[in-house]
Amino acid sequence: MNRVHLICHPASGGGKGQKVWQEVSDILSDFQMNVVSYFTDTNNTAELIVQQIMNRNHTPPLNQLIVIGGDGTLHEVVTALMLMGERPPITYIAAGGGNDFHRVWSPGASPREMIEHMIYAREPIEVPLIHERNRIDGSESVFVNNHGFGFDAAVNYNRHKLSANPSINRYVSGSLQYRIALALTLPEIPHFQVSLKMDESVYHFDNASLLTVMNHAYLGGGLLIDNTVNPAAKEIALVVYHDITFRSVRDIIPRVLHSHTHDESPYITQLKGQNLHLTIHDPVRGQVDGEPLVKLPYEYEFNVASYPFYLPGK
Repeated sequence: MNRVHLICHPASGGGKGQKVWQEVSDILSDFQMNVVSYFTDTNNTAELIVQQIMNRNHTPPLNQLIVIGGDGTLHEVVTALMLMGERPPITYIAAGGGNDFHRVWSPGASPREMIEHMIYAREPIEVPLIHERNRIDGSESVFVNNHGFGFDAAVNYNRHKLSANPSINRYVSGSLQYRIALALTLPEIPHFQVSLKMDESVYHFDNASLLTVMNHAYLGGGLLIDNTVNPAAKEIALVVYHDITFRSVRDIIPRVLHSHTHDESPYITQLKGQNLHLTIHDPVRGQVDGEPLVKLPYEYEFNVASYPFYLPGK
């Protein structure tokens, strides 16, 4: 009997993770799969669970790995595996608030479709990701969606404060929470200096307000932040919103929410490449795959990576 290792964040999506886990468990039972479930919480993180799974000598070897939760849970699992030098293919079943990875790579696919593809697919698909190294403390990780600084990260910080309210988290969708947080953050737009090198080209911004390193075009559960990103292009996408004033906000908001003409704005710079060295000189909030970071100056190196996933229709 095939064994499936199932990592679940039951509290993701206001408790949606627990419900999806039950649905997935029932489906796997229909296929007579032997399921070993692991649940994350404040003490038992996805990173610790991955280490627990991979450090065991399983007989037969690890056959399938399913991750249920939000983009942050997926980020933790992929980072832990890649830092261990392990690459078991992942089936990711979204149960978070934003679910941007699912929106891009398996839109509309149900848990049953995801599982059927895992069982019957001949080969997994290498999905482009971005590897990063913190030049200040030497830490490394991989992100599946984006690493943002400034306004985006401040919005994400406020969204996390909203989701800490059980009533809001239960009855207000993740994408709507993001839009509420967006409105709350507008009066406090940050301004910071950025120096960067994308491949061989050097740039400097004296007055940046939002900077995001991306693997695809979305933030916060479907907000299109860059209209030029191709997720399958195996490249780093960088967008900088700069020189923000009341006039520029009036220019940017219709482009982001309606016309999707970001590339025509004088206040939005979009870059693509394979290697990025980024220095943010002023303390700003950060976020990676929706998880808040402390308010600091930052220096990072980014390069293109990939990881195998089972993806219906790919």
